[in-house]
Amino acid sequence: MQADYSKRWQKPGDELKTNVPAIVYPADANSDEFYRLSSVLVDKGDNITFQDFKLGYTFQKSSFQHFPFNSLSIYFYASNLGLIWRANKDHLDPDAISGYPTPKTIEFGLSSNF
Repeated sequence: MQADYSKRWQKPGDELKTNVPAIVYPADANSDEFYRLSSVLVDKGDNITFQDFKLGYTFQKSSFQHFPFNSLSIYFYASNLGLIWRANKDHLDPDAISGYPTPKTIEFGLSSNF
């Protein structure tokens, strides 16, 4: 059952303030499926996310004569840092398809050229 069935039709007149159908006995799977696939449950997917961030610096041997490397690069990278804004009123994350948010990733790196 949908989580919003608590907002369902329960008495005459409820159809004026809700679009969630009543629960009938015996259960009608077609009615449940019709509601589950209806456009009433479609929310806006507009969002702004802090998706990728990379900060790095490369040291050159020409600037640092004592280096045993021609160059040395260090970097920090982070992804999926979070949702900044979303258009839907239910505070849903459009990227969390399975119901779980995309995991955050943080990396530190070092590379050198001899």
